[in-house]
Amino acid sequence: KHFRFTILALFASCASPVWADPYTRANGEGRIIVNGIFNNASKAFDDDGDTANIDDYKQNNIYIIGEYGITDDITAIVAPSFRHIKQDGGESDSGLGYTDVGLKYRIAHGDDWTASVQGLVRIPGEKYADPLAQVGQVGMEYDIKACLGHSFCLDKKLFVTAELGYRFRSDDPPNEY
Repeated sequence: KHFRFTILALFASCASPVWADPYTRANGEGRIIVNGIFNNASKAFDDDGDTANIDDYKQNNIYIIGEYGITDDITAIVAPSFRHIKQDGGESDSGLGYTDVGLKYRIAHGDDWTASVQGLVRIPGEKYADPLAQVGQVGMEYDIKACLGHSFCLDKKLFVTAELGYRFRSDDPPNEY
């Protein structure tokens, strides 16, 4: 727990305002966003959709999202993820999760709005030995997304976004939108 607090304090000391996702980075401008999701479960859904007791399951994920403006209209995206998984009665496992690589293209914009499209290739990381659904998949995935963003006052620090996307999967589970 002290390690998590130290990491959180380190990242908080480097924090800066966040721009809405549909916005592209300016030519030569970059940003890195680091976030984490920490899961702990002692129940899961069975085949009938009812909750059932399971061995305690913990999954910690760290996501690093790097963006760089190739031009004012095109932003390159690289986003690796790292995970640590532990299930009571099983082995723990750590390793590389999905890595997203792609581009965001601004198709139109005004003073307080923008519209963009984005395409990502999702490269699977290491496969966890236990085939639990919540661990993640190991097939290639391809994401396409259309984004619309509108910013409000305070130098674009308040914003609303709408996104529509589709994920093609090379393996199970099925594609999704």
